[in-house]
Amino acid sequence: MVKSERGIALALVLMALVVSGALIAGILLGGTQEQRVADNTRNSEQAFGTAEAGAYEVVRMWSPSTMSFHGLIGTDSIPISDSLSPWQTGRYGGTVYKLGNDLYLIDVTGRDSVGLRPRIRNDVPARSHQVLIVRVRPFTFPAPAGVAAVTTGSAGITMGGNSDVSGYDSTPPTWTQCPPSDSAIGILSSGPITLATKAVTVSGAPATKQDNTIADSTFKRFQDVSYAQLAGAATITLGAGTYKSAPVVTNGVCAINQMNWGD
Repeated sequence: MVKSERGIALALVLMALVVSGALIAGILLGGTQEQRVADNTRNSEQAFGTAEAGAYEVVRMWSPSTMSFHGLIGTDSIPISDSLSPWQTGRYGGTVYKLGNDLYLIDVTGRDSVGLRPRIRNDVPARSHQVLIVRVRPFTFPAPAGVAAVTTGSAGITMGGNSDVSGYDSTPPTWTQCPPSDSAIGILSSGPITLATKAVTVSGAPATKQDNTIADSTFKRFQDVSYAQLAGAATITLGAGTYKSAPVVTNGVCAINQMNWGD
């Protein structure tokens, strides 16, 4: 006796639909997960690049009058304000700590560009934390002891007209981060110093000084660097052209261009 099998086709179709739906759901889930992994990887890389660029931007924009006169770590710190990265791929901020006389720790946290654009797929902003230890030596051109002067000559100096020479610092009233004021000799020469007219004013500590030992070689050493070493570091050759006394800015970012003083 054969039993009735009416309705078996419907059951098979329903089972096939369930299996097909599961396969499609699995494919969609896999594709979505891959997309999210790719987004997270991109965001993480952007955050890493932003943090790295931010740390080096702090070094590039280093201001000795602002950064170098702070106290040591534990007693003082220098905040890095929240800023847009140079290539606008995210934002960064952090703190600079002074470890020694010329040794600094730059602690930077970078965030990717998710916060800079509308969220389409519920992206989660990525962060990257980087620490850079640098040795920053503000380069100055100090004259040897006893020969710091505003005007220096080796064959005699004659001042005329309405000339005014001052060896004293004059700090603009709005500049609040300057180091302590200093003073220097007004005019220093190995030859005679002549003030040709009464309109010439010279001041300093002292106003004038004649020193027969002054020679060109006196001013060819800057800290532990010689003039020859400084000259050898000049590796950029500029040809003929019209140069501007201002940086070239594109979309708010200083562009690399040798035709301006910023680069």
